[in-house]
Amino acid sequence: MTAGRGKSVSIIDVAKAAGVSQQTVSRVANGSEKVRESTRRKVHAAMKELGYTPNRQARALRIGRSKMIGLAVRYYRNNALGDLLEGMSAVTARLGYSIIMIPVADDVSATLQRDAEYVQSLNLDGLVVFSDDDIPKEAADAIGRIPAVVLGALQSFPPEWSFVDMQESRISELAVEHLLDLGHRTVWHVSGPLSFPAAQTRVNAWCKALEDHGAPVPDYVQADDWMPDDGFRAADKLLDRYPDCTAIYASDDAIANGVIAACRSRGLAVGRDVSVVGVDDVLGDFVPNNVLTSVKRDYIKAGAVTVELLMNMIKDHESGAHRAAVPPQLVVRSSTCAIA
Repeated sequence: MTAGRGKSVSIIDVAKAAGVSQQTVSRVANGSEKVRESTRRKVHAAMKELGYTPNRQARALRIGRSKMIGLAVRYYRNNALGDLLEGMSAVTARLGYSIIMIPVADDVSATLQRDAEYVQSLNLDGLVVFSDDDIPKEAADAIGRIPAVVLGALQSFPPEWSFVDMQESRISELAVEHLLDLGHRTVWHVSGPLSFPAAQTRVNAWCKALEDHGAPVPDYVQADDWMPDDGFRAADKLLDRYPDCTAIYASDDAIANGVIAACRSRGLAVGRDVSVVGVDDVLGDFVPNNVLTSVKRDYIKAGAVTVELLMNMIKDHESGAHRAAVPPQLVVRSSTCAIA
């Protein structure tokens, strides 16, 4: 069934087409969970057939909510953003919410304070902040009383915001434990730029993990940036200094791929002469013959957990003191091997 040419489609038309009450259509449009899935699909099918689009402004005035949440993220070279959005969207779509991107050019805190008027004008029900940089309370004060959840490797954030912990320290622990279990006497490290809190956290956790296992703590080498060529140059320095190196933990997969290239350029067989571990499992199993053992951060799950946490804050009109954790997982491939 379709509405006549030029006729505005109403909630009454959708209810008739779907064979349900207007109240049921309203519940589906508002993302209510008090509707059977089969009924929800039937109503959505009718909406699509008739070309019905809910009036967001009218609905926001009626229910006191915009059904929109913001995502503030610095997405330059951010490999995790796609997975994060996939996890977030799985929850927001089910609840009838939309995601508004708030691009960050420098750091999240500066953006929120500088563009506070714009953020407030969006009339968001809540905000997700994806950042590895510490966020002062001034950022929360600038945007007003918007419920917010922060996700990342940061150490400090406004007390009224909730936090999803990606357990950065555990990343280094998993890498070190894996390589020591394979019989390596110690683990060398190529870090990311220490201006990034995540890189510094991984260095500290790497050092502590070695100490906890009674293994020697060698000097680490810092890559200039998070790119493969930076990893190559840093690994060159490391291998010049430690020609007997047998196990290298790199601060992310791009750096790790540069480390692998540096090893191969010296005639070292990765997965036999030297073992290499990265972080993030960026290529996963999508690329044939991906050899890199990596510590994976599950950003799809993190996105879903973050939105669920935010929705609880919105529903209960609460702020702060909510915490959740998404532990990393080791994905073993052929770039690591036992000492012969």
